[in-house]
Amino acid sequence: MKKIIISFAVVASFMSMAFTGTNACDGNENFVQGVKTKMGYYNSDGKQTGTGTSEVTKVYTSGDSTVAILNSTYTDTKKNEPHSSEVKMACVNGTFVMDMSGAMNTASQQSGHDMKVVCKGNMIAYKTSYTVGEKLDDINMIMETYSNGSLFSTTNIVLTNRKIEAFDDVKVPAGTYKCYKISYTTNVTMMMGSIKIPGIKPFNSVMFYSTTAGMVRSESYKDDKLSSYNELLELTKP
Repeated sequence: MKKIIISFAVVASFMSMAFTGTNACDGNENFVQGVKTKMGYYNSDGKQTGTGTSEVTKVYTSGDSTVAILNSTYTDTKKNEPHSSEVKMACVNGTFVMDMSGAMNTASQQSGHDMKVVCKGNMIAYKTSYTVGEKLDDINMIMETYSNGSLFSTTNIVLTNRKIEAFDDVKVPAGTYKCYKISYTTNVTMMMGSIKIPGIKPFNSVMFYSTTAGMVRSESYKDDKLSSYNELLELTKP
């Protein structure tokens, strides 16, 4: 079960790369075949806890859509057990959509059990430009985990209080990017059958979003203190 949760955390990073616009895919590195990225994950002390790599393996058109296939791998520094997944991204009539089902089901298969994850909820979309101070819609996602055909757990993830805080240059190891700073609160509720898992408190986060490279840095806070962060280490083009 833990591997599935880790997978969601990694895929959620890629979800933040979504945006909308007339030429939504133009200039977006995630729609260039052969582009590779490397993301570092760290605790509050700056100690690396994991590494995520990705590669755009295929880009094609389907009707009015441009579709990209992204293969990603996450490696936990303690366990050193890589977890691979596949994510399908599409620009449909100027709107970016991400299909997480492939990544979630891959996580299920790699857990070594007969498990399946079903994701439900509203799609995440970002515009090509914002106004500082602009408020964004809430995002609600439900993950249902089935074991041997029976519902095992339900996780409800809601992102609230989403707001554009600033627009400025952000320097990360991969380079300097003009980014929107987006703040939000994450609320997680997990049910094991009819039993609610206690102790999951809401936490605040900020992400720095580039319309060309996607999310280049993300920070999570607990009681207003930095608890973890991740940032873009490398972005290489073919």
